[in-house]
Amino acid sequence: MNAAGRDALETWSARLADGEAIDWEAARAALPAEAFGRLRQLAELAGVMRHCDPSDVGPGDRWGHLEIRGRLGRGSFGLVMLAFDPILQREVALKLRRADGPASDPEAWIHEARQLARVRHPNVLAVHGADIRDGVPGLWADRVEGTTLRDHVRGGAPTFAEALRIARQLAAAVAAVHGHGLVHGDLKPGNVMIEPGGRVVLMDFGSARREGGRRSGAGSPAVMSPERLAGGPASQADDIHALGVVFAFLVRGRYPFEADSVEDLRALHAGRSDVDVDAPGTPRGWRMLLRDMLAREPDSRPNIDSVVDRLERLHTAPARRRRTLAVGSIFGLLLAGLAIALTAYTRVRDAESETSAVNELLRDVLAAPRATELGREARVVDVLERAVPEAERRFENRPLALARVRALAGRTWLSLGPPSAAEPLLRAALATYTERLGPSHPRSIGLLDAIARVEHATGRRHEAEATWNRLLEMADAGVATDRYEMIYAHVGKAGLRMAENRTDAALAELDRALALHVDARTARAAQSARSLKALVLSRGGRLDEAAEVGAAALEESLRVNGRRHVNTLVARDRLIQVRLGRGEMAEAETLARDNLADTLDWLGEGERRTVMAQVALSNVLADRGQVDESLALLEAASAGAPRAFPPDSAEPLVIDSNRAARYLELDRPREAVELATALAARIEASTAPVGPLPWTNGLNRAEGLYWLERHDEALDAALRIHADVLAAHGENHPLARIADSYRAAALNRLGRPEEAAPLLDGAHAALAAAIGGDHPQTLLVEAWQAEAMALSGRHDEAVALMESVLERARAALVPGHYRLRDLDRIAMRIQAAASG
Repeated sequence: MNAAGRDALETWSARLADGEAIDWEAARAALPAEAFGRLRQLAELAGVMRHCDPSDVGPGDRWGHLEIRGRLGRGSFGLVMLAFDPILQREVALKLRRADGPASDPEAWIHEARQLARVRHPNVLAVHGADIRDGVPGLWADRVEGTTLRDHVRGGAPTFAEALRIARQLAAAVAAVHGHGLVHGDLKPGNVMIEPGGRVVLMDFGSARREGGRRSGAGSPAVMSPERLAGGPASQADDIHALGVVFAFLVRGRYPFEADSVEDLRALHAGRSDVDVDAPGTPRGWRMLLRDMLAREPDSRPNIDSVVDRLERLHTAPARRRRTLAVGSIFGLLLAGLAIALTAYTRVRDAESETSAVNELLRDVLAAPRATELGREARVVDVLERAVPEAERRFENRPLALARVRALAGRTWLSLGPPSAAEPLLRAALATYTERLGPSHPRSIGLLDAIARVEHATGRRHEAEATWNRLLEMADAGVATDRYEMIYAHVGKAGLRMAENRTDAALAELDRALALHVDARTARAAQSARSLKALVLSRGGRLDEAAEVGAAALEESLRVNGRRHVNTLVARDRLIQVRLGRGEMAEAETLARDNLADTLDWLGEGERRTVMAQVALSNVLADRGQVDESLALLEAASAGAPRAFPPDSAEPLVIDSNRAARYLELDRPREAVELATALAARIEASTAPVGPLPWTNGLNRAEGLYWLERHDEALDAALRIHADVLAAHGENHPLARIADSYRAAALNRLGRPEEAAPLLDGAHAALAAAIGGDHPQTLLVEAWQAEAMALSGRHDEAVALMESVLERARAALVPGHYRLRDLDRIAMRIQAAASG
């Protein structure tokens, strides 16, 4: 070796000794062959001497230009450290790899990591560089904080809409990596991070390599493709398979291929012909995509661009599907109607053309949203408003086709509300079916249940029961479609018995309903019967049995109907009530949040079911002391109510009455009084049946006036409510007793405790018997009793009673409950009276 060669070798050897990464292609070009061979030998020796152990690096050390600040984690390939990059002027995550780690050539790994640093995409971890320092290979990248996809899914199954949002971001990330000719090599739920704001980030590129790279030791067996498990190299087709596994995990919470060992996994793949990717609430297009991505042969899998396109089609499909209740309402009912009416087709000559015409009509309506609509989805009610007039125009001479559209639209209005919009459509369709097909025809019988439910929803209970009885008399239990309607008739009658507090009679009706269930054709109706049975059992005090039946009914509805179905929403809502009855507040909140998420995803803001779900969650949160969020939900519900309910509906009034109560709970009595005062005028002008709403709203107003120290007005308001309730229900009705307590509270503050005391004694006794001694309202009355004692000079008794009230309240109520604040205020007044 000549002098020039020795000098060049010394220069390159110095870089090696300093721990720098060697560009071996550049070294080969710069060095004579003998010098290059010596440099290779020195590199091997340096690797052996250093052991390349990243665990030697700790806080306070430097790794190249990076300042080590702490450890973030450890993996099979090495350590992840928190470091500060003085160039970027921010903290970064530094992944230090063991040079003797699995399937690893440190120099090749550094080269590929530098290639990866060229990938810039919002869903791909930003890699800033890679190098080898002191024999330790590493790459540094953005520090990402959040939850791994694995933990996110195990914390609660996401809705399909959320799963699709995550899947689209993840597929975009893989597309960016593949677009640079790279392979990730270890796609799995633990390597996907979800930031608090919802951004999905593809992480952990320790196994990344160029397409065709031979390192196959890295990766996670549960997500590996069959060819990778067999020892083949990582490839983009293998990434597609792993991505399919991640997608399946996303909606199912488990891997599609599970085995105890790698050998068992290989055998599982070798013996499979198909893969189970079914999950409740997922559309067919999603399941087909997953089956294609998980194909056993790599050539049968789609490329990443195809995956992205198909996910985009799934994302935009709701513009066609959700416009009609996600096909589960109009088209879903159409398909159900086709099955139900098969026997009719043998007697209707133009059945085939009728079905075709109705389908064509609905497709045309769905494809032509109005120019005034905003966003990518049309509201279901808009579709209905257009479908019926268009059907009347097209089918002027085809009465059965027109009746079919009216029946479908009427059923959908019944599901979404208001019932008053459904009734004329249903009755017009029934009249046509009765005239053309006969009163005992399955189509005629099928409409009787819907009409009875309209009658029930509009307060005509006797008419509803007569209609259900008529259905049961006319139906033929030997016809599966008739059995389906008979089950629903018994379910309807059970609801009537519940309203009469006759739980045993309601259970008997439900048992009759379930006895009619035979097979898949009656499964949906039977599921509805079971979910109502859970609620009836709960009302009858059989809480454990109710919880078991209710959970099974919800699970069955998810399986039979999917997430986007009215029966599923109803089953979940009934289970919420069961959970509340058992005091399982956290479980009730989870169910209520699921219901709201599904209705928002399915129907959007301002639809009746969405507003009802907002109110249900608001009530649960109020019981849990989360009053701010509860009020926010009620304000959203109030904003959507005019669109969701007809002008003559009581629901918007009830929502605003609840809003006034929340203002009181948040110590905003002025707003509560203003809202309750305005609401009183609206209630007075309403023609809707409002039940006890005038009284509960009046009590909200009276309490607000009390806390505003407007005691004469509070006394007058409570007196009027007491008189109204007394005339309607008698002295011992709970609302009459609560009104008495508000009268007494005002009398206390007006210096008339001798008048207040007997009112409070009677109110406390009645409320303790009706709602319990530890109910917040009962405790408030007892505190006012103590205040009356203090104002009458019985200070010791008052203090002792108030201490007892506070002790029981703190044990019974959640921390931060608004009544604890109210009780503390009264206790301070009692203490002041006792010490003064």
